[in-house]
This record gives sequence, structure tokens and C-alpha cells, in this order.
Amino acid sequence: MASQKLSLRLAVCLLNISEARKKDIVERVAKAALWNNQGEKQIQTTVLNIFSDYDYNRSVITLAGPVETLGNSVLTACIEAFNLIDMNAHVGIHPCLGAVDLVPIYPLSDSVSLEECGRVACGELTLRWVCSFSFAVELTARLVSYHLP
Repeated sequence: MASQKLSLRLAVCLLNISEARKKDIVERVAKAALWNNQGEKQIQTTVLNIFSDYDYNRSVITLAGPVETLGNSVLTACIEAFNLIDMNAHVGIHPCLGAVDLVPIYPLSDSVSLEECGRVACGELTLRWVCSFSFAVELTARLVSYHLP
């Protein structure tokens, strides 16, 4: 019997949100990543970890899933963060750009390249954020080399 190699094309996102002191908000943002914008469960996306720092008032939610659908999972989590986190009342020692201020995406599978993760971050996510929320998106130097479609 021939062995079959699983062809999982996985990526991970370390979603940084500007909230750590209100556990219910952090959990709602994490849970939002498990649903798409049509309200259907994204069964292949999972929350691997949530790290919250009280002093910084910042949490990092680690999301993993197929690179083809991870962008949508991240977007639904970001929309929830934008709706729940009140930046006018935010207090913390970490400088922040907004409710969501860092969204790095990295490959987990050998079959997924850093360039493909860059396309997810710069293409799919950035264009939908700018169109949906009308705010500027600052890209890290590593991703700036990827051109928006």
C-alpha cells in the first residue's frame, strides 16, 4: 500500500489586538475568526493560542488554517475587534495604531511560501480593510515589496 502525503497548505496569523484586560472581548475576537462573513463555521480554522499582557493591554491571538481561507478568518476577527475595542478608552504602556495594529501571516507548511502569505496580507486583507473601513494600512518593510493587485 502506497503512503499518501497529506497536502495541507497551512499558514498562521499572529493577530495583535489592543485589548487584554477585558477577557470577554479577547475571546469574542478569537471566536469570530472561526466563522466566515456569511455566518458559517470555518471548520479548518483554529485558535492555537491567546497571549494577553495586562500592562501593555495587548493580546496576540494565534490563528491557523488553510492559506486559501485564513485571510477571511483574520478579516472576521478584525471586524469584531474594530466593533468591540474602544480606542478612546484604551490605556496601556504599548504604543498602538488602533484596535488591530499588527497582522503578520507566516507559512506553516512547506507547500506555502512567504510570498503567498504576503499576497494574502497585502492583497486580500488590505484591499478589503481599506474598502470596508476607510483607514490607512501600514505594511511592514518585508511586505512592501509585494504589490497590491
